Parts: sequence; C-alpha cells; structure tokens
Amino acid sequence: FLRYQTGAYVEGLSTDACPACGRTVPRIVGEPFPNAWQPVATTAAGEERVDLRGAAVVLAGLADVSVWRIEVAQTGPRARTHRVVVELAGRVGEAELEGLARRLRNAVGSDQLEVELVPDPVLLERRIEELGSVFADLT
Repeated sequence: FLRYQTGAYVEGLSTDACPACGRTVPRIVGEPFPNAWQPVATTAAGEERVDLRGAAVVLAGLADVSVWRIEVAQTGPRARTHRVVVELAGRVGEAELEGLARRLRNAVGSDQLEVELVPDPVLLERRIEELGSVFADLT
C-alpha cells in the first residue's frame, strides 16, 4: 500500500490482533519505504526522481476517466531506462491522449521521460475486483 499523505510504501493491512493492545481493527503493517511517490527513473539524461503525486493530480482532474493506474517500468527487458505507463478506463479520445501525455510529463517533472498511455476497457472491472477482495478481507 502507498500512504498518500506521507508517500511511504508499506506492506499492507492486517486485521490480526495488535501485539501491543490486542485490538483487531485494520492497521498498517510492515516497514515503511519513504519517498514511494517519487521513485527514481533513468532516462537518457540520467537518473531523475519522478513525482507521481503530480501525475495523480492531473489524472484525478479528468472527468471522463473513471479509474487509472500508473507504473514506472523499464522500456524493455534488458533496458536501463524507464518510462511511465498510465492505464486509463473511461472515454478519452486520441486527440486528448497527446495533450494528456504532455501534461503528465510536465507534472512528473521530466520532459525526458517516455509516457505511454494505455486505454484499458477492463481496468475498471479489475480494480473493482481488487477492491472487493480488500474490503472482504477487512470484514
């Protein structure tokens, strides 16, 4: 899980009894990894921190996009450079995708970074299934 306010990545949630107080409410577990919102990506210009919060602001402001997923991935199996892959579920036209890629590059703070936009019609269904299992685990 990624803690939005702190930008720390943690293992997940647990409903096991707390070792200190014995309560069984959902709680965050695991060692936090700081700066998860700003992973390091390698571009032709060198290593850069990618601000995923900026991308989240751009994507959250899109009225026609119901769900999105963002990933920093290698450009190929043996490549040393990275790209930002954004999967979108919603109604986004081809003309809008070009402008969106430019806005995302500006938002993450790197004009050298390759941004790949992937319209994904099944992303919403996958996300609902994932959330359903998370909520089922919490009950």
